[in-house]
Amino acid sequence: MQKIDENLRVEDEIITMFCESCKSDLEFAMPIVKQAFKKFNVDFSAPSKEGLQNVSTHLVNTLYSFNPGGSQKLKIEYMKLINELK
Repeated sequence: MQKIDENLRVEDEIITMFCESCKSDLEFAMPIVKQAFKKFNVDFSAPSKEGLQNVSTHLVNTLYSFNPGGSQKLKIEYMKLINELK
């Protein structure tokens, strides 16, 4: 149970950071987040480490198209978060 809880914490941080990188425009950001989870078949209620890696990479690549500077910072932060997972 603890592994899932930790993965959910990281998932929440990934989503929050992405939305903040989109200037907190949830109407813009959340469809992108949902698409990433769907594209990689990541269970939102029990994400795996691999799933979170795939989603975060997709979000960084998407962000790069409209905020190149912000995407590099986000990539570094995502890597730190995901590397904490077992």
